[in-house]
Order: sequence, then C-alpha cells, then structure tokens
Amino acid sequence: MNTLFKKKKLPMLVFVAPTIILFGLIIVIPLIQSAVMGFTEWDGINKATFNGLKNYKKLLGSRDLAVAIRNSVLFSIILTVYQVGIGTGLAFVLANFKFKGRTFFKNIYFFPV
Repeated sequence: MNTLFKKKKLPMLVFVAPTIILFGLIIVIPLIQSAVMGFTEWDGINKATFNGLKNYKKLLGSRDLAVAIRNSVLFSIILTVYQVGIGTGLAFVLANFKFKGRTFFKNIYFFPV
C-alpha cells in the first residue's frame, strides 16, 4: 500500500465522510424504511400494524403486477432507444455537417458533461 494512504487517513476520512453521510440519508435510510413498511399495513393516518408477508402475497396474486412489469419494461426500452437515437443523430449531424452556429450547438450539447 502507498505510504500516503498510511499517513493521511484522517484527511481522507474528513473528505469522504460528507459523501457517506449523504448517501446514507438519501439512499440507505429510505431503503430500510421501505423494507420495513412492506411488512406493515398503514393508511397514512392511523398507527401502522405489522401484517407479515400478507402484502407480498397480495402483490404476487394480483393481475396488475404483470401489466405493471410489462409497462415498465416497455417504457424503459422505448425511452432508451429514443434517447440514444436522438443523441447519436445529433452527434452525427454536429460531427459531419458544416452549418452556421455549429460551434454553439457543439458547446450546448457538451455543456452537461
């Protein structure tokens, strides 16, 4: 291991800690809460009551699950093809054709990067 990593552990921890804390607040805590709420019945007003795997049995027995999965997959495929197609088309036009304002559009296209 590099000697820099052996000597400078505190500064590395100070710089990495905000990212780890933010990740925990935004990703880990809601993920755990969702898992816990999956085993409860709650109407949003009254106290939540534990009902075990009843929610998951109801979900797997529902006819709407197949429709939801099909719609999600279809949406993902169409959106991916649409976005990649438009991006590839714009990149092709900007790379191969000369027109007024080309540099401006190249800059706008690359700006999010």
